[in-house]
Amino acid sequence: MTMKSCSTTVSGLRMSCWLVLSIVLASGVAVLAPQQMSVLLNKLFLVTLSAYLGYWISRSATPYARPGDLLALLNRSSTDEPPTAWELLLGRLAASAMIARSILMAAAIVGTCLGL
Repeated sequence: MTMKSCSTTVSGLRMSCWLVLSIVLASGVAVLAPQQMSVLLNKLFLVTLSAYLGYWISRSATPYARPGDLLALLNRSSTDEPPTAWELLLGRLAASAMIARSILMAAAIVGTCLGL
């Protein structure tokens, strides 16, 4: 089973394989070293909190470069005709906005993890 097929097996739940893997590994920690569960949960909390904060930092730092808004401007109804220069530019801007958001989120996560 590939990661793509695994992520689409549960409707609406993205990256479900990684969720299942993390639950299995957390269960292994609980069985092998139950005293470490509080440390594991604390680190999981800090990483997810930093991802959430990184997302909102990205939204507040770049209010006019939101990927969803840029992709909504494309709104191509038919794909038979080749994209115009404007549509190509909007696609590149949306991709750049996604990369910028990912970098900001990664920086928040790495900053939190290095502070652990």
